[in-house]
Amino acid sequence: MVSVEKALGDSLELYKKSPQLIVPHTVELFLDIGVYISMALTILMAIGVHVTEVALSDPELLMSQIMSGGLGLIFIILLTLLFSFFLISLFKAGSVAGVVAMAEAGFRGGRPTLAAGWEGAKKHTLPIFLFWIMVWLLSILIPLTALIPVAFAAILGLSETAAAAITLFALLTASAAALIFYATVMFAPQYMVVSDAGVTGSIKKSIDFVRRNKASVAVYIAVAVVFFFFFFLFISLLSIIPEILSETSPFLSIFTSLLINLLSMVTSLL
Repeated sequence: MVSVEKALGDSLELYKKSPQLIVPHTVELFLDIGVYISMALTILMAIGVHVTEVALSDPELLMSQIMSGGLGLIFIILLTLLFSFFLISLFKAGSVAGVVAMAEAGFRGGRPTLAAGWEGAKKHTLPIFLFWIMVWLLSILIPLTALIPVAFAAILGLSETAAAAITLFALLTASAAALIFYATVMFAPQYMVVSDAGVTGSIKKSIDFVRRNKASVAVYIAVAVVFFFFFFLFISLLSIIPEILSETSPFLSIFTSLLINLLSMVTSLL
């Protein structure tokens, strides 16, 4: 069984020795920022044709004017969001492929060079991207199966209490199934790079790895959840500081806010 403590310790040690491991995620971050800016500008320009200045301060009026723009405006917004989602997913796949390739070189006794990361990204970005699209689609479709018992409850004319209980049970069961599904295949991207097993082969290897290391995987997930919970709680508490400073020193408020955002972004790169 894999030791979670040893795996995390080895990973942190490799990061300390090879800080260049954050480069792929740093590149991804700046590319994502470019996508977000482009997405916002595209949507704002599309909306600007149909929305008055008054609507910007009235959410209900804003939505009303957007809807009055017709299917063309709605199509532009949805297409922009979808295209941005695919680009961000592609960049994420590339950064993961690069980091895993670099880490593999480091764990095998070599140097985790950027050249190794670039080769890994070129070779494995598309398979990882396709894998994630498949996982996201299934993660959406699995919870939708909860609608089947809900529909039967409506057809049978059950009481509101019974229908609500069935709906809650169906949603919880479907959500649990989606989480279990993701947990069993989440190591597939690593196997795509390390074993070059392709999408199907990597999914099988991930499932087998989780099956053989159930306890370690559960601990790993728990550690990750607890870490991110307390990290985002910490960031949320820190975000109060700029609000307090805004009344006494606008400059310090802006500066503190930038530092907090920088801390959040740097941590996300790890």
